[in-house]
Amino acid sequence: MDTNRILRGVVAFVLSCGAASAQWPELHGPDSDRFSDRSLPQKWDEESHVSWKVPIEGRGWSTPLVDQREQVWITTAHPEGYWMDVIVVDGKSGDQLLRRRLRTTDNPEILNNEVNTYASCTGAIVDGRAYLHFGSYGTFCLDTETYAEIWRRTDLPASHWRGPASSVIEGEGGTILLTFDAADLQYTACLDQLTGATRWITHRSTDFGDIEEETGFPTNAGDFRKAYITPLLVSVGETRQLISVGSKGAQSYDPVSGAEIWSLAFKEFTPSSRPVYDPVNERVLINTGLGKPIIHAVDLSPKLKGAVTEEDIAWSVFQRTPRRSTPVLHGGVLYFAEGGVLSAIDAQSGEKLWAERIGGTYSASLLATPEAVYAFSEEGETTVFAPSREAFQELSKNTLEAGFMASPAVLGDSLILRTKEALYRIGE
Repeated sequence: MDTNRILRGVVAFVLSCGAASAQWPELHGPDSDRFSDRSLPQKWDEESHVSWKVPIEGRGWSTPLVDQREQVWITTAHPEGYWMDVIVVDGKSGDQLLRRRLRTTDNPEILNNEVNTYASCTGAIVDGRAYLHFGSYGTFCLDTETYAEIWRRTDLPASHWRGPASSVIEGEGGTILLTFDAADLQYTACLDQLTGATRWITHRSTDFGDIEEETGFPTNAGDFRKAYITPLLVSVGETRQLISVGSKGAQSYDPVSGAEIWSLAFKEFTPSSRPVYDPVNERVLINTGLGKPIIHAVDLSPKLKGAVTEEDIAWSVFQRTPRRSTPVLHGGVLYFAEGGVLSAIDAQSGEKLWAERIGGTYSASLLATPEAVYAFSEEGETTVFAPSREAFQELSKNTLEAGFMASPAVLGDSLILRTKEALYRIGE
């Protein structure tokens, strides 16, 4: 029995009893788990199964969002950061419905890398409002029907240096949550959805251990303090906790007050891979980032307070763990891609089940359905394989002209895929 799928079905039924909801409202879908109950296409290329294709001006890796009207929202930016735009496309026809310049700047921070962009943060859609985010460059709230701007915030500070990438998530009690892990400041901001007003701000308590004795400043101007993580809201007992992973440490916060609940210290830095919630084993799987990436399975309990100890960690895995891509949990198996290798491990024990070399580099998150798991490479190839504990079983390989940095989205029975150059709807 796939208990994860049953839990998702219960959540979907409850949501269906209320007002129409966005189909893909945030970075990793309606349940933040990169799982779709729909039967999605498994074969495509540039000439087949493409319902529409829309070229994208500018550069950006934000995941497409799909609202309650089947509109697809993306952000894009000038390659050097001089402007930042929102684009809205009709999900049925691919027609552009809106393109608006949200922010211009004469002196953007230099990215200093080829991996990131000025439009890598994914927004969120909640109750007919789109929350679009570009890190410290600004957060913008638009009505999804009229496209009217409701509010904006451009006063939250952070020296991103290598660019922002943490995405927006819906918080508790009518809020959104923003994560800033920059070279100078590392904090979470909780904003009111209706007004944009600050509810609370909590700074990380991490001891980075990087202050140089001679200068009194952080090593390499704080570069090892940066992170690109998107936090995760999980249920712990009868309460909710916000799990946020940064460089050299992870914290759990009360999403209502911002108070820290527990913390986990580690040596690795600059994580991008989002935490994974395992509701069956009541754990959160934390990827520690660069250096020597490790996935720690932390046992969640209302009693867990303060510093996490070895007794609180069920297992740890470090072989071929992802540097950027977020794994997907399906049927008690955790799947992830790194260094051209797909891996499967048992979510309860951390035992390696199998590994298969498929080639490619992976930044986009994996996606799962009841029948298949999808891995999207930076070279433009998607490997589709069957979920299995026993062995790797390839179902198809599919190639689009430009590679994937953005994670996938779902609209009905179609995939919404963003490559480095275009936006696609892939259907049967």
